[in-house]
Amino acid sequence: MKPLNLELALAVARERLAACDPLLLAARARVPFDEVRSTFAVGFLGTRHTVTFPAGEVRTASGEAVPLIREVLILHYLTGASGLPVQNRWIAFRELPDGAIYVGPFQARAVQPLVRYFGPAPEKLIPAAEALGGFPVAMGDAGAVVPAFPLVPVAVILWRGDEEFPAAGNILFDGSAPTHMSAEDYVVLASLVVGELRKRA
Repeated sequence: MKPLNLELALAVARERLAACDPLLLAARARVPFDEVRSTFAVGFLGTRHTVTFPAGEVRTASGEAVPLIREVLILHYLTGASGLPVQNRWIAFRELPDGAIYVGPFQARAVQPLVRYFGPAPEKLIPAAEALGGFPVAMGDAGAVVPAFPLVPVAVILWRGDEEFPAAGNILFDGSAPTHMSAEDYVVLASLVVGELRKRA
């Protein structure tokens, strides 16, 4: 997204938040709401964030500013989470509503960077995921689940390359994912997951 679009998306997300019942949002998103301070505590990729209500200002727990794209995504999760628990059933990006429309950006912004960075060294994936609160899973040659949001786990999978085939990768979502955010949000989320994994590696 361009900065102008992000500014607009943030304004819309804040308006949506302000129109909601904060206790209902907290229950659906599985996050605490401090009624005295009027703030949500939202865990995102291993970092606790504070979201004020009704203003919708997002900061890290230590008070640091958050990039616009993260602010928008955190607010989209907070206002969009359905409360449906994790189903422990993985689906591909294409299976999300409108996933087929955004599969190009999803591949370019998330899957391809994943393979570019971790393909030559898949053994780096698991420790990086664990640094984000994730854990290994028996998928591909290296697989891990990263808890992006309380109700949104993301599975990251790599297959080693050889003389015949290049390294490959994929990113999967829980079966409940369509009830929490849009396919466009999941493009952003997946790209941020890969970016954080790279930092931890």
